[in-house]
Amino acid sequence: MYLVLGDNHAMSADSREFGFVPESNLRGSPDCIFWPPGPRFGVPNQPPYPFVNLPRSIVWSLSALCIAGGWIYWRKRNRLPLPIN
Repeated sequence: MYLVLGDNHAMSADSREFGFVPESNLRGSPDCIFWPPGPRFGVPNQPPYPFVNLPRSIVWSLSALCIAGGWIYWRKRNRLPLPIN
């Protein structure tokens, strides 16, 4: 059983609301273990999450397209000479 705490104590639905969480319900892996202090403190002894994968590629591609589109729009809108109305 694990105590799960959210980062926003006022608005998080976490173990203070629904109690301890069984290990079988956990998904993913931790990036850092800070409690309990001891030999497990720090980066966990596990293979790292792959840096390049499909979900990350999609998110970064969409981000790059949005930034490029905004930059192109800004360049066209602020091109010199400015029209005089």
